[in-house]
Amino acid sequence: MKEKSVFIILLNYKGYEDTTACINSLRKVSYQNYHIIVVDNCSDDGSYERLKEENPDCIVKLAEENNGFSAGNNIGIRYAMDHGADYIMLLNNDTEVKPDFLEKMVNVADDNIVVTPSIYFYSEPNEIWYADGRINYSRCTVSNGNDKESKYCNYASGCCLLMPRKVIGKVGYWAEEYFMYYEDMDYSIRILQNGFKIFYNKDAVVYHKVGRTAGRKSELSIYYNVRNRFYIMKKYNFEKRCWIYTLFTRIVRGIEGIIKNSNEAITFQALLDYKKGYMGKRKEI
Repeated sequence: MKEKSVFIILLNYKGYEDTTACINSLRKVSYQNYHIIVVDNCSDDGSYERLKEENPDCIVKLAEENNGFSAGNNIGIRYAMDHGADYIMLLNNDTEVKPDFLEKMVNVADDNIVVTPSIYFYSEPNEIWYADGRINYSRCTVSNGNDKESKYCNYASGCCLLMPRKVIGKVGYWAEEYFMYYEDMDYSIRILQNGFKIFYNKDAVVYHKVGRTAGRKSELSIYYNVRNRFYIMKKYNFEKRCWIYTLFTRIVRGIEGIIKNSNEAITFQALLDYKKGYMGKRKEI
């Protein structure tokens, strides 16, 4: 029987070296019927031109402007849907994969299941970064459960997930108002609300170069995490104790940031922008 077609979307923004390494890693996978789509999110460093010229076996698309993670991936999703994809995978460009990862993911997939792999730190290949993701509705956070067992879960990391086209058809495209961070929690909630399931397959392995996009403690990372966290809590009516916990802890972090003159001081700007309804790309101050 012919293998199902998989379109793998890599979003590039000034990440030529990481994207190239990811593409080379994907070229070694055992699964045969796949296509690589690279969407360049309007880089101005020559990434698009180099990637297009050096990878004739890939589909390389250019976004007219950088509107964030979801908007860039949606360009690739639309292309894949228009070209008959059975499954669509989002994969961070700062990852590398085991050769059998795609085969293992497709083998447990069907039209009603979104599949996620084990994701390890690239720099610490025995240390898990993502396993069976769980949304904590009391804190609006995500935690890992037991990485020793494949199981259903309620959160799929946007770092890597395999979606059947039926999910896209019913759930829709990824929400673009976040720009970056929390859009995968949003999509996970929508997956479950629409009657689909998320399955964590521990045997499929991906390695993630964590923090390459914005930096784990950068001002940019803190800003989008704070603003978008409050936005998603409101959008999906998270419980009152979640609001109390999140507001208290963010205020404390913000005050510490001011006292220590650290990046956490951006917390108050993020809160203000949330209250004003500013979403999408951060407005310049």
